[in-house]
Amino acid sequence: AVKKQYIHAVPALPRVRMDDEPRGYFNPVEYTQLWKRAQSLAGKTVPVYKDSDYVAGQLRPDAQPYRKIRITHECFEMIMFMRNTYLRPTDIKVIRHRHVTQVERAGITFLELRHPATKRHSRVMTSTEYAAAHYERICEARRADGFGRPDDYVFMPQHANREYALKELTRQFDVVLRDVGLKADANGRTRTLYSLRHTAIVAAIHAGISEQTLAMNARTSVAMIDRFYGSHVKSVLERGTEVVDRIAAKHQRYAAKAKSKAWEET
Repeated sequence: AVKKQYIHAVPALPRVRMDDEPRGYFNPVEYTQLWKRAQSLAGKTVPVYKDSDYVAGQLRPDAQPYRKIRITHECFEMIMFMRNTYLRPTDIKVIRHRHVTQVERAGITFLELRHPATKRHSRVMTSTEYAAAHYERICEARRADGFGRPDDYVFMPQHANREYALKELTRQFDVVLRDVGLKADANGRTRTLYSLRHTAIVAAIHAGISEQTLAMNARTSVAMIDRFYGSHVKSVLERGTEVVDRIAAKHQRYAAKAKSKAWEET
């Protein structure tokens, strides 16, 4: 309207406050419970219940399953891989073996992920130091099944329909969450497959990785890191050891100075 000169100025608009709802994530204890349960359920068929069959997170005694889902070992593999690579669930359906490269720095092996752009981000993603070992085990399992070639998908390569492949892994993951009692966090927030990425980013913040570095590596922005992930960090002492390291270094300087002064006086 302003450009067409129907009005002379844009009217003052009210400021609407929007409260962000960060996704639930897994603390170290919960994450261990999750992957161990997924590992133990691999190869087993688990009954599935409706959401209405749960009351305060507990299954009603009279609930009847409406279907059964077989949990594959790939569910466990996906949990370990996503936690250590910052992947989004949508990345799972597109990533192929040719997108994964092992690189070594200072004697430590990392994975570099160069998969197609998701959410308009296409930067190279670098894993944690634990991802390489997980990926090696995945490759061994795929080769045993006749897959593992560069153009094969890392997860569920037998399914050409990648939407179905992702949905199948999502279903399995949800069943494991229900089974281990981690579908909701302590604040009542529902956990999903995306919570694994959330867990990886929050752990990186706790480890002291800067938001700028983390945002670039996780294919997101600093603003998103601060809004949706930093809310889980309640103290600067939870952001790695930077604060403590600086104080410790200062104390060491004081101690060295005092020792030097004492030596000079003698």
